[in-house]
Amino acid sequence: QVRKAQAKVDQLLRDKRRVEELVNRGLEAKDKLETAESELEMARAELANKKSTLELLKAPPRPEEEAVIQSEIQRQQARLDYLTRQSEAQVIVSPISGIVSTPANSHSIELQVAGNDTVELLVPVSDFDLPLVHPGQQVSVKLRSYPRRVFTGEVVRIPEAAQGDADHAQFLVSVVVPNDDGLLRPGMSGYAKIHVGRISPFGLVWRKVLSSLRVEFWSWW
Repeated sequence: QVRKAQAKVDQLLRDKRRVEELVNRGLEAKDKLETAESELEMARAELANKKSTLELLKAPPRPEEEAVIQSEIQRQQARLDYLTRQSEAQVIVSPISGIVSTPANSHSIELQVAGNDTVELLVPVSDFDLPLVHPGQQVSVKLRSYPRRVFTGEVVRIPEAAQGDADHAQFLVSVVVPNDDGLLRPGMSGYAKIHVGRISPFGLVWRKVLSSLRVEFWSWW
């Protein structure tokens, strides 16, 4: 910048001398000389300003200037740290590998990650049939997506509380089904048969009578 300003001053100085010589010969008007002198003075002032700026940059900063510079560095570092955290927050790391999905009827930004190796099914069981269900029992599952295939699972958890109202109370029993081929996906529905073991004919009849009385009782209530 200083060299460029110096070159401009040198050129205007030569132009000013040339115009001055022409004015002295009467070949040029005096206002041309005044214009050349004015441009030369402006160029010299610009050159002086450039030199002062260069000297200021070369000189070490004063304590008050150093404090201002240090404060600006800290401010910029804080902004950089904030932007870095914002960038890292855009990446969500899941502890497991699986299928990412959005829950149905969700009004917020929420994602679910379902593992591929096994799938947990929620099988509704009435409170009347719940005493027959125990962890470890085998479960046969047929899905609407694969009506000709039977998947085999196992009861792993029985909830403490039922879902729904008193007339339609059901316990959502958790059943784990292997999903080695990856066919089972979140949101699928179908039918499940829990193998509760052998029950005597008298027991079956008695349960049907109780079930009938239970439904009639709740309807009457």
